[in-house]
Amino acid sequence: MTVAAALEDAFYDIPDTEYSELRVLKGALMNDKPMVRITLEMLGLDPEGISCTDCALVTLDKALTAEGCVALRIICSHFLIAAAGITLSTVFQAVGRGTYSLIMSLCRQLIVLLPATWALSLIGPNAIWWAFPIAEIVSLTICLLLYRKCDRELIAPLPEE
Repeated sequence: MTVAAALEDAFYDIPDTEYSELRVLKGALMNDKPMVRITLEMLGLDPEGISCTDCALVTLDKALTAEGCVALRIICSHFLIAAAGITLSTVFQAVGRGTYSLIMSLCRQLIVLLPATWALSLIGPNAIWWAFPIAEIVSLTICLLLYRKCDRELIAPLPEE
């Protein structure tokens, strides 16, 4: 018996009752449906999300698509700023200042992002998406200050060839 055949036999030996209760993903699970339409109300009922498997056609409600478009436009607005910050973070690691890189990452992902998200959530649900550009701008400012210090201490004193 080959390995593939043994695996196939083992797979088919799983009882249907156990297989139907198997959940890997959190949230509501929809499977084997010919057509699924996901609405804002459905997502409100299950805040962990909806997973669709083996569904022939999945469509999103227009209101849900509009919410997603707003979020993507705001989040994508800071990608160039993020690229500059990530590049400078790599420079810090290359010149042996890994702690500067750590400071940059913590500011971007924790120290600025979480409080900004909380503060903007008080304004409204769409306002929280602005926390990402705000975190990137603040962390890039800190990064530029650290780069200026690094340039004065390490890069500028190097002899020119």
